Amino acid sequence: MCTGFGEVGMETSFWLGLEALYQLTTNGAYTRMRVEMYANEGAWYSAEYGHFSVESESQEYRLTISDTLETLVTICGRATVRRSARTTRE
Repeated sequence: MCTGFGEVGMETSFWLGLEALYQLTTNGAYTRMRVEMYANEGAWYSAEYGHFSVESESQEYRLTISDTLETLVTICGRATVRRSARTTRE
């Protein structure tokens, strides 16, 4: 999980890796995150966060997410969009 795997693409799975995410977020240059997930049943989920960071390996790559900007869920062609300004910490 530290080094990542897969290939980038619509029909593939890809994970950048925890160490790479830590390196990208440690100096604050990359702070916005969008997560997209697809399910076999045709459902699609997307969320965008205004801030995220990943701590170092010694901190067990703790993830902090805040400022949920938008969530979108599409099931059977129907989309539900929610915009929010709440803060979440994982």
